[in-house]
Amino acid sequence: MTAEVAVLNKTAVALAADSAATLGPGKTYPAHKLFALSKHHPVGLMVYNNAEFMGVPWETVVKMFRRSCGSRSYATVREYLTAFIEFVGKPPFYTAEQEAFNVGRIVSAAFEKVIRRGVATADATRLKVAIEQEMAAFRAAGPSEALKGVNLKRLRKAYEPMVDSCIDGAFPPNVAVAAKAELHALAAEAVQSASLSEGHSGVVVAGFGEDEVFPSLVEIVTDGCVGGRVKYSSGRSVDIGRPGPHAMIIPFAQGDMVARFMEGVDPAFLDYVRSAVAAASFDLAMELLKASGASAVAEKEDTLRRVALVQAEQYLTGAFDERIRDFIEPVMEAVRHLPKEELAELAEALVNLTALKRRVSLQSETVAGPVDVAVISKGDGLIWIKRKRYFDPALNHR
Repeated sequence: MTAEVAVLNKTAVALAADSAATLGPGKTYPAHKLFALSKHHPVGLMVYNNAEFMGVPWETVVKMFRRSCGSRSYATVREYLTAFIEFVGKPPFYTAEQEAFNVGRIVSAAFEKVIRRGVATADATRLKVAIEQEMAAFRAAGPSEALKGVNLKRLRKAYEPMVDSCIDGAFPPNVAVAAKAELHALAAEAVQSASLSEGHSGVVVAGFGEDEVFPSLVEIVTDGCVGGRVKYSSGRSVDIGRPGPHAMIIPFAQGDMVARFMEGVDPAFLDYVRSAVAAASFDLAMELLKASGASAVAEKEDTLRRVALVQAEQYLTGAFDERIRDFIEPVMEAVRHLPKEELAELAEALVNLTALKRRVSLQSETVAGPVDVAVISKGDGLIWIKRKRYFDPALNHR
């Protein structure tokens, strides 16, 4: 796993990334996640989650793009990202064999979700219920816009033997036969859905395009190549400008400690508060109805439950407004005026805060190691503030 942070104001953008890459339960090793996307222009790139794209390390992909790009510049950061997506969707990164492997990975991940629901895989009826639940989740996400125009029927036909192999490897033979049609339908939904597998990679590009006076940031999340195209979903994007916003702090991957710092409360606790307030409101309404001797209390239960949910959302909306005024706005006002060196210190501190939390708790240390920090400004380009090396610079002058 990973913790990465981008801090932007009108002057510059600071990027910080930890060095922990997780391999198996409790095993981590150092990895590079922050790169200069161009040697000539003020643009940087961070990656998180899966360290590879189509079996190739992201570090190799980025450096090959940088070499192919040379001194070429683009008008905006978004155009840099578009060029990068086009680059990774072609050979040598894209091959038909690697696409087949990637589709198999996506399908296997969908089957694993069904199994993790706790369904007895020896029971075909219960398995079909779990499959339908996963199908509903994929459909709710909608089709991937990146795959628009791909002949999905032909793709499904081409990978039918591979899906059969995935089914045989995941489920007992009797169940595999009984639910084969449903599992093939689930595989098709997983491949074409905008919902991505757990093996996805996040890509963040930030800095200044040739025509941009203020920094911007664009994020995508990709699941490799499908149907000869890069399958991805658009993530967050920020354009710092005169009208606003004037400053932003954006966490990627593990962002819980950044949320605590910015809002004064953990996102997981907010989820508990939402359900607890709704439950308490519903229970109070039911008790008041019973105490008043009202008739047909049971018939009013659904209505009361809906009202309780509305009350909970209204409460949380008001609480969020309070957090904006008391926590978020004062910090953002300070970030707006921070010089470049303090932007870097803040970005590094937020990553270190997440690493510290993981180290002093019983959670796995999925955020650790040296923190790479870079500051990108229009005039100075990408400047490394902290950067780990696997070699001694004194012995490698080039």
